[in-house]
Amino acid sequence: MIKKRIIFLASLLISGFLVGPNYVLAAATPKAPVNISAIAGNKEAKVSFSPAPGDSGIYQYTIVSNPGNIQKSTTQPPFLFEGLTNGTSYTFTVRAFNFNGVGPFSAESSPVTPTDTAGALGAGPDAPVGVIAIPGDNQATVNFSPANGNTGIYQYEVVPNDGVADLKALSNTATSITVPNLVNGKTYTFKVRAYNLSGVGPFSAPSAPITINPATVVVGGSNKGYGPNAYGCSTDGENNTYCMLAPLPIVDKQGNIDPTGKLNVSTGVGDYIKGIIKLIMGLIGVFAVLMVVVGGIEYMSTIQVGEKEGAKNRIINALGGVVLALASYLILNTINPNLVNITVSAPQAVLELGEEGLESDDSTLVVPSDTQSNISVAVPSGSAQDLAKQILQNSNITLSPPWGSQDSKSSVRQNITDTANGAPAWTSPSRQGGQIQASLDSRMLAGLLAVANNVPSLNVTEILGGQHTTGSAHYKGLAFDIGGASFSYDVATAKKIMDICKAAGAKPRQIFGPCNGVGSGHSEFVACSATGYRTNSQHENHVHCGW
Repeated sequence: MIKKRIIFLASLLISGFLVGPNYVLAAATPKAPVNISAIAGNKEAKVSFSPAPGDSGIYQYTIVSNPGNIQKSTTQPPFLFEGLTNGTSYTFTVRAFNFNGVGPFSAESSPVTPTDTAGALGAGPDAPVGVIAIPGDNQATVNFSPANGNTGIYQYEVVPNDGVADLKALSNTATSITVPNLVNGKTYTFKVRAYNLSGVGPFSAPSAPITINPATVVVGGSNKGYGPNAYGCSTDGENNTYCMLAPLPIVDKQGNIDPTGKLNVSTGVGDYIKGIIKLIMGLIGVFAVLMVVVGGIEYMSTIQVGEKEGAKNRIINALGGVVLALASYLILNTINPNLVNITVSAPQAVLELGEEGLESDDSTLVVPSDTQSNISVAVPSGSAQDLAKQILQNSNITLSPPWGSQDSKSSVRQNITDTANGAPAWTSPSRQGGQIQASLDSRMLAGLLAVANNVPSLNVTEILGGQHTTGSAHYKGLAFDIGGASFSYDVATAKKIMDICKAAGAKPRQIFGPCNGVGSGHSEFVACSATGYRTNSQHENHVHCGW
């Protein structure tokens, strides 16, 4: 009984040692807020601040002006401090409240002076910070962070500038936004502002200028430059390196972690595995110390011989485990350092980000192309906006309303309407990575009109909407689906549509459709001898054409 109590008390002591600092912070009064700043307006100032690191349970902040000792309260930063006198210089201090009491005042902000010429500040959030733009093919990815202490933000707005004027704004809820419809070879900057329930905040400082260009990611690359990932990684012509989709905690030989996700093919993965080995060795040491502490307390607190012997064995076993782990590592390193100096190389592979995504990766599938009809059709020309207007006016085309995984923004009709209005259209919310805006390709729209001019009563069910494979041409505005019950077994009509798509420039490996049930039960693509194209269970009731 005594032994169990001692072990229980020892466990409490050890647990307190491990988690005690966090517990004390949670149970204590808050510390002084940090990063106090103010911006002057007309008879007002916007005061921004952040809670002290580790503070929790804060339900109120009090902000005090100097001079005047005016006190006002808020539940979150930033705070619009109104009722000030123009021409008077003010500083501000802030303190926090939680259920344990009130904390000390912060340091004073820098002085600001309201004036009658200053604009209204509004109570919206502060400008986002750390705006970084990464170029891609006809697009850019803009990454940023909300200002310190800003909460309740429900939308961000990104505005590109081509060096002449601001362009059309793009809104999203994420802090990484892809801006489409940019011109390759042109240089842009980007600014961002945030919205919360109190209003809209000011624009951030513009990003560094970038030049839009097609991006290429290379794994195990050759000696050429490669495009960046979303974290700013670029190999810049280096050999044996590649950019991961996201950074991993891989420590290099200098003990640093590349936050952009750049990895040396010949040593990077091995360094990661070696880091895991070192972590395991460290954990063995920590657990050994804990067992020694428990054994020591148990040995000193009992007078029974059997219990003393058990405590001694606990200590001996803990030390023995550490010695065994170290000895194993040293023996392997002595026999051959390569046994613990792990090297993993990745094979070379190249992925062009500008290439249209395929609906499948069955590169070995033989399509009976001799059954494809080489017909000639008239293909309309014009801009995507002009072609979209023609589609809306074409009585032979039915644009499906929202259905399935589509929402009102990603329906076919809304995709075409947005394009006809000169705006980007929206993808389905089912897209991996979330709903984004994308442009409809003029070649695809011209192909749809070519089909409509030769086949009666088309029912277009999906363009950007729907649920498709990652990298699908749909999500890039390069494909449409023509569906409906009439296509379930009408292979002749389906073949005619597919032949027209091919004549209008669609890629043969991007043309799928029904085949009298041949595709039923096949999730992978199979050849259809009746049409000369491909089919599977997902395409037995509609035609897919992609450019």
